[in-house]
Amino acid sequence: MKRSVLFLLGIIACAFLFAQGEESNQTTLTDLVSAYLKAEDEETRKQAVEALKKATSDVFELEKAFVNGIMYDKNVKCGWSALDAEAKDGKKRHFALFVPDKYDPKNPCALLLDLHGGVSRPTLIPPDTLQEYGKQVWEDMPNNNNLIVALPSGQAGATWWDPVGTSNVYETIRQIKRRYAVDDNKIFVTGFSDGGSGSFHFALHCPTPFAGFIPLNGSTLVAQYGGAVFPKNLANKRPLYVVNTTDDPLYPSEREKKVIDLLKNAGGNIEFTVYEKIGHRLDYIDKERPKIRDFIKKTERDPLPKNIIWMTDNPKESGRFSWVIVEEMGETGGEQPKLENLKFTQRLVLGVVIDQQYAGGDGAKVQEIQEGSTADKMGMQKGDLIVKIDNDEIKSFTDLRDALRKKKFEDEITVIVKRDDKEVTLKGKFPPKQEVDAFDYTKPFCSIEVKVTENRIDVKTYRVKRFRLLISSKMFPKDTKVEVYTNGALSFSSVVVPEIDTLLSYAASDMDRSMLFYGSIVVNLEEKKGEEKDEGKK
Repeated sequence: MKRSVLFLLGIIACAFLFAQGEESNQTTLTDLVSAYLKAEDEETRKQAVEALKKATSDVFELEKAFVNGIMYDKNVKCGWSALDAEAKDGKKRHFALFVPDKYDPKNPCALLLDLHGGVSRPTLIPPDTLQEYGKQVWEDMPNNNNLIVALPSGQAGATWWDPVGTSNVYETIRQIKRRYAVDDNKIFVTGFSDGGSGSFHFALHCPTPFAGFIPLNGSTLVAQYGGAVFPKNLANKRPLYVVNTTDDPLYPSEREKKVIDLLKNAGGNIEFTVYEKIGHRLDYIDKERPKIRDFIKKTERDPLPKNIIWMTDNPKESGRFSWVIVEEMGETGGEQPKLENLKFTQRLVLGVVIDQQYAGGDGAKVQEIQEGSTADKMGMQKGDLIVKIDNDEIKSFTDLRDALRKKKFEDEITVIVKRDDKEVTLKGKFPPKQEVDAFDYTKPFCSIEVKVTENRIDVKTYRVKRFRLLISSKMFPKDTKVEVYTNGALSFSSVVVPEIDTLLSYAASDMDRSMLFYGSIVVNLEEKKGEEKDEGKK
């Protein structure tokens, strides 16, 4: 409360000084903008908005102040520390943060978010553990290359690919930008195992803030938990640097290469590296560290691309790419884009999620049961402690994994579990081998393609009921008459009305000086009555 009051007094002081003359106007506006962007609670932000609106009604004058952004202090904490980010569920989760020793706000840093594995764990990884992991993986690379590294913390209910976990990552970026100067066009996401799959999720579903993606021993198949995977979404030229290994029992490179080839054929810019005779481990990181450094150095985001294609089955959570937003799906027709897919042999799994935090040394504790799986059919329950599979004693997750590697399709299996201090014997049988689609397209989905030629925007849609185009002065300067053609028909032809609320809203949520929007164009399409509904059939 005390901090908010002091913050508000600063805003009021800035507003008072605004009357000092034209020469000081922009400086004062910059101070007000800085206060607005630094605000971490709704009440303080509301007061900051009022101060900004009193200071000026000129959207383009205010836009110039947002280009200047936050006035950063040079005397800030460097090295390792821990901060909190509040996700959309209202909970604060810590993240570990490294800032280079020679940090200078006049030379904005690149930012690398490193997502940890085992993200379905019930509790958060302690910040000290995240810091130690970050030190081991990245060593001196961040300090020697003007690179800020952040390690967010995820958990069950806040995984990298669910809405809460995704919002946690976004808020982590905002929290860092409130304190440190970050190059908006050099933000990257990486991670190992679930962190690698999370990196794929952001590339395929939520890529707007990022310049590039570095999945390590991850899989696009896991990224499907965040929504259907549409390979064409990678045609927007945000590059990926991907590493997998031959002996990884979870995501073997032989299988992952087939997916990567599919993504490349759909337009993805992907550099793919495979390491031989390495399992689900980061044993290659010493060789990869300098390559990842070079990838970060050479890669820069185009924040406002003039050609965009975007597909989604969930507009609420993944309807946006850059300045194009699909807000609602509907039966509006249009030509269905081609869906890329391939067949896989279904992986042999027991169908359980193991509690990675359990360290009893007397078994593998079941955290979740997959509905319809072998474990489900044989009567396994959440909380069971697996102590034996066939003739193999199970003391840990590693023992469980090794025992299951011996099993084949249609094999019988006997599992002994401890339940309520009693041993219970369960019997079951694995299913026959099946060919399945790599990507699930059974849910309804939509697509939008956008092309800009001078002041004309051509839009092609499939099953899009409403979309929004955010208008930036970098693409469409003040007083430009913008024309929008949707599926060949003129849907907008006018000068876009500047809206201070649009500028303020996206400036706060994006915190991105290279993506500022002074207005928007909303297009609604009529649903076609009497047509058979498309349920996402291939």
